[in-house]
Amino acid sequence: MIELSKIKFEDIDFLFNARNTPEIYKYLFNPNPVSLEDHKAWIKSAIEHEKPIFVIKYNEESVGMIQVNSLDKVVEVGLYVLPSYSGKGIASKALDKLKDYLKINEVEEIVARVLNENNASKKFFENNDFKISEVVYKYKI
Repeated sequence: MIELSKIKFEDIDFLFNARNTPEIYKYLFNPNPVSLEDHKAWIKSAIEHEKPIFVIKYNEESVGMIQVNSLDKVVEVGLYVLPSYSGKGIASKALDKLKDYLKINEVEEIVARVLNENNASKKFFENNDFKISEVVYKYKI
């Protein structure tokens, strides 16, 4: 059974360790490990500001995280599932539960930004009825 649980301070260790898993952080927009101090500050701020960030639970075990940036008409979603749980449909079911939550909060559109080299995420979002709407090119100076 898949559940979404609003993040709590008790989730710090799980989220810190998951976020710093190389197979996860290499596909984040900050592709580096984070310090425990920075991570605690991020979680504290998220909880204080009631950000829509959830731990993904599979049979009551923490296995991932899913979040949106805010509750506007258009939101950006980000998620990960621990590598040992990928391919089991957990992320898709978590996304479905998040969609239900967002409908209640009158969100009209969900956007997912994915790094070009993250083929698994591109396939995941396409398999969950997301459509490519733009391509962004970058040039570092």
